[in-house]
Amino acid sequence: MNEYPRIVRAYLREDFQMKVVFKDGLAGVVDLRKLVPLKFLNRLQNSGDLMLPMIDEVAGTVCWKDGTDLSPVCAQELLKKSLNEKALEDSNTN
Repeated sequence: MNEYPRIVRAYLREDFQMKVVFKDGLAGVVDLRKLVPLKFLNRLQNSGDLMLPMIDEVAGTVCWKDGTDLSPVCAQELLKKSLNEKALEDSNTN
């Protein structure tokens, strides 16, 4: 049985990019624009709260004080897809 993914660390980068680390050790950069509606990201950025993400240790999500949160399931799926595409690109260039 697969365990529900849990984000344990998150580091915000430029251009709505966030490095996330999952409890199982999977780590990488996800584009928040693909996971959180842009209107929420812009509001967080304009208020200055975008740079203040928190980890909800119970839910395993990244969240902000206005209630916006990042689904660890969606983040993990997007990250795995991105890593698979990169691996395919790397194998095609060798």
